[in-house]
Amino acid sequence: MQDDPKAIIEHQLKILPQDVRDAIASGKVSQHARAIGQNHHLHLDKMEKLVEHIYFVLLGLMHTKEFLVSIRSELDISADEAIAIASDVDRLILSPIKQSLIQMQRALDEADRREEAQREPEEEILTTAAGNTVPVPSKLIEVSQQSATHTGPVPNIRTMPKDIAKIKMGESIRLPKEEIAMNYSSDPYREKPE
Repeated sequence: MQDDPKAIIEHQLKILPQDVRDAIASGKVSQHARAIGQNHHLHLDKMEKLVEHIYFVLLGLMHTKEFLVSIRSELDISADEAIAIASDVDRLILSPIKQSLIQMQRALDEADRREEAQREPEEEILTTAAGNTVPVPSKLIEVSQQSATHTGPVPNIRTMPKDIAKIKMGESIRLPKEEIAMNYSSDPYREKPE
């Protein structure tokens, strides 16, 4: 899928159940979300983030399990406040379309499971010269293979010059000084520069 947000949203709208599409199109989601934000004394920017996260859930871009943690961190609120907001969102916005959301979440979970099954294993088993088997993370093996193929000289940190920026730039940068004419006679407490 593309990284274009507009294309992602259009794609998600096409695959949503009809009642979820109707809820999004009705405009009541935004109204309820703003009312929830006002009831919980959220500033306008935090209300917009709340609306955004609600739409992420409705579009199937965020799992409902992630919603509570996400709004807590994004809105920078306490756990109790996040729970209260999430329960209001559930009661006012998500309850009427709960069955469709459950089906969507199951489909998301299944897609996550398929994606997880296709991933490479996290560890590979290597056999040492002595015949022992050792589990090694796959990423470590990738890094060691990349460093083994490095052909350039390895810089010695001890022999590197201390002020490499000056050497790279040729000389130090000097900003021109600006002469500002000040009328010192108007301020009797200010000393004249020497």
